Amino acid sequence: MKSKQSIIIIITFILFLCPLVIYFGKQKTFSESENRVLQTRPNLNSEAYMNKDFQSEQDRYLSDQFPFRNSLVTLKTKLDYLSGKRYFHDVYIGKNDQMFEDFKPFDDEQITQLKERLQTFLEGYQDLNTSMLLVPNAISLQKDNLPSLAKPLDQEVVIQRFLEGLNVDYAPNLSELLKEHDQEYLYYHTDHHWTSLNAYYVYQAFALQNGFTSPQYTNYYISDNFIGTLASKSGYPVSQPDQIQIYVGDDQTHYTISYVEEKKKTVSFYDESKLSTKDQYAAFMGGNFARVDIATDSESEQRLLIFKDSYANAFVPFLAPHYEKIVMIDPRYYFGDVHQLIQDEGITDLLFLYNANTFFGDTSLNDYLAP
Repeated sequence: MKSKQSIIIIITFILFLCPLVIYFGKQKTFSESENRVLQTRPNLNSEAYMNKDFQSEQDRYLSDQFPFRNSLVTLKTKLDYLSGKRYFHDVYIGKNDQMFEDFKPFDDEQITQLKERLQTFLEGYQDLNTSMLLVPNAISLQKDNLPSLAKPLDQEVVIQRFLEGLNVDYAPNLSELLKEHDQEYLYYHTDHHWTSLNAYYVYQAFALQNGFTSPQYTNYYISDNFIGTLASKSGYPVSQPDQIQIYVGDDQTHYTISYVEEKKKTVSFYDESKLSTKDQYAAFMGGNFARVDIATDSESEQRLLIFKDSYANAFVPFLAPHYEKIVMIDPRYYFGDVHQLIQDEGITDLLFLYNANTFFGDTSLNDYLAP
């Protein structure tokens, strides 16, 4: 009888102690598996307690800091999958465990506003060569691999409606271009990015359009254990990690890559140190930065300005031999005067390079182009 009472007392003590350990124990500030910043302990004082945001912050803190959280999330996802569920936190689990980021664009009014602002911006630079590469995501191009009950919004329709009548010199239907390759390894299965193979196919079309003579390329694998953002976001266990490859041309062009705000320079498009981190895709260009300048010793006199998201990081190395200088700006982080930039850098060409999910789901470019 005494032993039973002792067990009850111990269990009660543990149940009482656990919340205190969670709340006042050592905090984690970043989740490698989810690739995001975690909620840290809210400020405990009378003023904070009266704030309406305090309770929600406290709930997120307890959730983010709960012991064995990652294991419990994975276990729950496994059980839900066995029960027939194929959609987890905006991620579909398709055939061969391929993961698809759902397409959730902002509303039609915002899309119309973005088109109008972009059109107005381009009207001021009709003397420049302008191109737009809106890259479809896997959910559009490889929809046959989606789970049978998935009915996502038709991304291709949204892309083509946006491009129709847009005043740019080159805005190809990349869905049509890539459909003949749709069974190839065009997208990582655990991540939302395109592969280097996909970027290479688009580059070939871009080079042909612009009359560029393409170097001969050799591809090399630099990772075979990449587990990307969709795996982290969904919590779905990965049985086969992705591979990352790079394409190296036989041209003799030399490059200097300058990370302007960071005041850092390098001569390589690739940062191998990122291969030992969770975000291995950041091996391309080292990740995302507000502004990156690429100076070359190419014989070209063309100077390119790119408005971009992270898809451009795997694409720009293909472009570098064809321009005297490339300036990349990411409107999510860049707040400089682009009109002054175009003038100061003697820009001759403009390129807008985005994946459709970011272009239609992130307001940064729309806000940046606001009058």
